[in-house]
Amino acid sequence: MATPQEKAQCVSWFIETKSDLQTQRNFRTKYGRDPPSRPSIRAWHKKFMETGTVFDKGRSGRPRTSEENIDRVRKAFDHSPRQSIRTAARQLELPRSTVHKVINEAKKT
Repeated sequence: MATPQEKAQCVSWFIETKSDLQTQRNFRTKYGRDPPSRPSIRAWHKKFMETGTVFDKGRSGRPRTSEENIDRVRKAFDHSPRQSIRTAARQLELPRSTVHKVINEAKKT
């Protein structure tokens, strides 16, 4: 897997030489390992020309739990350690799964 810097260097070489084969040769010479495939080099060049960057787009997915919510959960259980996760979630207006995750992470440390 190429780093973003290596991808950018490949795009630069490709723009300069107009050759994916020469780009592979330059890569092998500079980095001393097997170069990326020719389709990968072309794909990075295309992405760069369309977006202006070789970085990947952000991925979708569940957002991380904020530090503020982690602190709120910890304080709630410091104040009342025997309360249920369900009760704490309701009082804090957080998903039960978030409260459960924070509590389990606290037990591991």
